[in-house]
Formats: sequence, structure tokens, C-alpha cells
Amino acid sequence: MPLRFNLVFALALLLGGALSFSSCKPPKTQWEGSSRLPDGVLDQPAMIRLLVDIHLAEGDLLERNLSAEEHLPFLQRHYGQILASHGISAKQLQDSYQFYVERPLTLNTMYNEVVEQLNRMQAAVEAEGQENKARIDSL
Repeated sequence: MPLRFNLVFALALLLGGALSFSSCKPPKTQWEGSSRLPDGVLDQPAMIRLLVDIHLAEGDLLERNLSAEEHLPFLQRHYGQILASHGISAKQLQDSYQFYVERPLTLNTMYNEVVEQLNRMQAAVEAEGQENKARIDSL
């Protein structure tokens, strides 16, 4: 249960911050509905998959209770692995995130899916833990 609370709390803070900075004056492109993505910007499904992995790494960081000096090296190592596994660069992540921050309605929809995926993962882990406990108890 603590992992789920920490992930949801972290996501809420990140999403709240992103929306508060971007919602003051959304750019005209938010309302134009353009379906063309700029070069190098991830499409929504790819960005959602990337954000899920990033938030899993950040949740892992929270669970480890590392010192402040250990945070940055931990995240740099994990972000590097995540970017490599998705085949993208740090610049592509930055450009993609900036693109979606400028479109708060789209970003909100994407984060709803990120939270749903993380909740499904958490439920699967909890169910597996209960199955393992039941097997152990039956011995």
C-alpha cells in the first residue's frame, strides 16, 4: 500500500506543478487541435509508456529512502537506462515533455492513463503477493 500512495502522491505533485505552470495562459496551439507533431516529439502512446517508466523509477527512489546526495546519481542512472530502453535521447524527452506541457488538456488525459497503468501494475503486484501468502499459509 505505501508504494501506491507514494506513486499517486508523486504523480499528483508533478501533474499539479505542470498544469499550474502551463494553465495560466495556454498557447493557441492547445485549442487548434493540430494532429501533426513536431520532429522529435513522441506521440502520445510512446510518451505515456515513457512516463510510466519514469514514475516507476521515481517511486523506486522514494521507497529506497536515499540521502539527498544519492538522489541525483540514482535518477541519472535510471533515466539513462529508461531513455536507452525507449530508444530516445534526453533532448527528445525534454522536447516532448515541453510540447505536452504547452497542451494541458492533452497532458492531463495522458497522465490519467499513466495513473491508470500504474494502478493496474500495483494491483497486480498486490494480488501476486496475496497469492504467495496464501500458498505459504497453506504449507
